[in-house]
Amino acid sequence: MRVVTLLKRVLGLCHQVVVCGYELFEVGFVVRHEDPARDQRPQCSLTDPFLQFHYAVLEPHGPELRDREPADVWARSLRHVFDSQVRGPVFEEQARTWVRRFAGPDTLAAGGHVGPSSAKIDGVHRVLDLVVAEGSGPASARTITAVGEAKAGERLDVPHLDRLERARASFGIRAVDAKLLLFGSRISPALASKADTRPDVEIIDLERLCTGS
Repeated sequence: MRVVTLLKRVLGLCHQVVVCGYELFEVGFVVRHEDPARDQRPQCSLTDPFLQFHYAVLEPHGPELRDREPADVWARSLRHVFDSQVRGPVFEEQARTWVRRFAGPDTLAAGGHVGPSSAKIDGVHRVLDLVVAEGSGPASARTITAVGEAKAGERLDVPHLDRLERARASFGIRAVDAKLLLFGSRISPALASKADTRPDVEIIDLERLCTGS
């Protein structure tokens, strides 16, 4: 009898977890990322920046922030945590949202599959912030129309473009005509000059990110 009661409680808790998870998806706190270019399991991540800040900074480092001078703790260790686990992912999701909703037809055709992916670059598997693919078949057979990188706290320079070119090449013939999208707030003159001569390169700064095109 005790086993039956325990099972009922466990099943009840499981049901609550499922309902809670579904509601988080419904209200937009959690997003499901389908890889647009590779056949692999989707990944889920928090989209609300306040929740990201809570679970990345406040919850694990709360005692330290309370016991020590917060400005010192922030400068010593939490700035990097914030940039890598909050600021960076938020900006990457903004870039994907821009492609889905605000990119003009001269930049990308509407209706493609948009999401993060990965590529083997120089023998190392690298995460790609943004890939856009077209086609209704398996992800591994779709045509890649864009590969992008979003950098919230770095100045974009020519090496960022070089890495995107190698990422595009890793997809082979599927991505031969893919555009290269670079999202950031600071752009080096060398990169801006190079992009001006390349119809396959698009730089999306903060102004363009906010206005679309």
